[in-house]
Parts: sequence; C-alpha cells; structure tokens
Amino acid sequence: MLTEEQLNKMIWQAVVDAIREVREQAEPAETREAQRPKYVIEWDEGIKAKFVEWMRADGRDESYIRRCVNYLYRYMRPVRSPADVVSMFAACKSSRQHLDRTSRNLLKFYRKIMGYPRTS
Repeated sequence: MLTEEQLNKMIWQAVVDAIREVREQAEPAETREAQRPKYVIEWDEGIKAKFVEWMRADGRDESYIRRCVNYLYRYMRPVRSPADVVSMFAACKSSRQHLDRTSRNLLKFYRKIMGYPRTS
C-alpha cells in the first residue's frame, strides 16, 4: 500500500513531467513531429482479452481481475505522455491506490507481453 508521502511524490513527479511536456509542445511542429511517441498505451477490447488472459495465467483472483478491468474502463485513456497519466489520476477522486495498482499491472502487461521497453 502506498503511503501518503509516496503518493504525493508520484503526483509531484507527474506534475513536473507534465510541465516539461507543455514546454516541449511550444516547439515548432517539425520538432514535435520528430519527437512523436513511438509507444502508446491504450485500452480496448483486444487488449482487454489479452490482459485478462495474462492476469489469469499469473494466478490472479477473478474478483481482482474484474476490479482492474472496471478501473481501466472508468479511467484509462490513451497514454502518450506523462500529462496523460496526470489527467487520468486527476479524474479519479477516490481509491487512487487501486488505480495505481491497476495501472502498474497494465504497464507490466505492455512491457512483458506486448514487448514495450521499460523506458522510451
């Protein structure tokens, strides 16, 4: 479980990253096009089927899987930058620790199953 200090640190880092992202968006269009993200984390029916299958293979409880899927449907949007993560957590008014765990599971799935790198 996250402590309030850890959560505040994560939020602060996400805000700093979002500010950097906004500054970078002020650059010319040619520069932004060259820096377009190669990897986008999305949530759709195809990903859901693979994610649920992976969670089951990992030995997760069915009720836990249902809760994760529910949180992803409620809060997940395409993640292209840290600013997207900030807006996702800003939309979640309560139980952010559940969204945190669910997001971490999805990121782990993308890294291990979909072949995304740890960092881009």
